[in-house]
Amino acid sequence: ADAQNAVYRGMRNALGILLPAVYLAFIPARFLLMRWLPQYAMSLQAMILMLPICVYDGKMNLLCNTYFKVLRKERLLLTINLASMLASVLLCAIAAYGVREIDAVVLSCVMVVAGRSVFSELRLAGMLGCHVGTKLIQEGALTMIFLLSAWFLPSAAAFLTYLAAYSIYLLANRSACTSLAGSVRRLLH
Repeated sequence: ADAQNAVYRGMRNALGILLPAVYLAFIPARFLLMRWLPQYAMSLQAMILMLPICVYDGKMNLLCNTYFKVLRKERLLLTINLASMLASVLLCAIAAYGVREIDAVVLSCVMVVAGRSVFSELRLAGMLGCHVGTKLIQEGALTMIFLLSAWFLPSAAAFLTYLAAYSIYLLANRSACTSLAGSVRRLLH
């Protein structure tokens, strides 16, 4: 059990540090792609909304799904996935038929995928006796800062805004950064 907790903390810290960096890399990549392929500007704008789905779903698959299966909590995983599916159908229907806006449909998907990941992490952390509430709030705030800055600000301002927020996040979680750096050093030697 202690080994499971240690591996969980290590994986959770690594994903918590590395996955938000994807947002940072996306902003200059989008800027370059918009210059290179201007006909895809609308698709690249939509990618702003899709990227949090990739980040939250990636964390869910790498961390929560794996641990729920190791802990033999497949039934809980099924329940979470079914509830997420129902929530997605409901919210997407409201967005599609009520709001009639494709961005609202995608945003409802983001909310469901993020909600599933957060709920799963809270359940998993509770089973393992870990506390992740503060980190989940910080990661949610980073996602919101990314969404708002990338959607509404020019690329340079969005990049600097998110870079400042991510830097503050890294400073607030410097022990996780140090732990991750130590793990990487041990792997390389």
